[in-house]
Amino acid sequence: MNNKFRAIQVEELEGGALWRLQINNPPVNLLTIKIIDEIAGCIDLFGQSRQARVLVFTSGLEKFFIAGADPEEINSISSPEDGFVTAKRGQDLCSKIAALEKPVIAAIDGACIGGGNEIAIACHMRIASDKAVFQQPEIHLGIIPAFGGTQRLGRLIGESRAKKMILTGEKISAKDALLFGLIDQLVSERSALDESLRIARVMLSKSPTAIKLAFKALNKGAALSLSDGLAIELECFREVCKNSNMKEALNAFKERRRPIFEP
Repeated sequence: MNNKFRAIQVEELEGGALWRLQINNPPVNLLTIKIIDEIAGCIDLFGQSRQARVLVFTSGLEKFFIAGADPEEINSISSPEDGFVTAKRGQDLCSKIAALEKPVIAAIDGACIGGGNEIAIACHMRIASDKAVFQQPEIHLGIIPAFGGTQRLGRLIGESRAKKMILTGEKISAKDALLFGLIDQLVSERSALDESLRIARVMLSKSPTAIKLAFKALNKGAALSLSDGLAIELECFREVCKNSNMKEALNAFKERRRPIFEP
């Protein structure tokens, strides 16, 4: 990829099927409006790419995933309407990530704070090292999470735990984050990216059609009643049965060989 971004680097791996998005804004990876726009532009490109199938979101800094929104930009908010527009920019980015029809994995190897945590919980999976910490500190600044944190966090870890995080602004350890369901896997220091890439490559080894339709059923069904979700599952199963990759996977299993899937 011809990387046109400044504060993020995008690397295409596995023939373009796997993308690694790395934010690199020293010293702590603050989220400025420009960086939010860069990330949103990358997400758009990933979503539009026919080759791209999985994205790993990570940091180029050793001790920080993302330290949150830039306090100077928050301090420069001049009116309630200005605040609304600023918050909506970040909220739109997180909604764009969450709505992708391809998996996004957050590889978290440091402090995941404020807007950084809101980006992480918008991703579809979170792998964190034992040195990671998580926090929604907005209450200390007299504001509230506004990139989706008041809505997504409770749905992920439970209403009471989300309230405690948001209303106290206290940090939680990676160990507690795993216990609460904020992250999906805990790994040793500086191993989050390697493990996230490993998981991504496992997905790439499966039928692209099955991955796409399973992901569709999971995402759409989560917002529906059980009966409506089951109807989505049936439609997705009907669709997967039309694809030659199903027969290839079954034959490969029977013949004890690696399947060769069509894109």
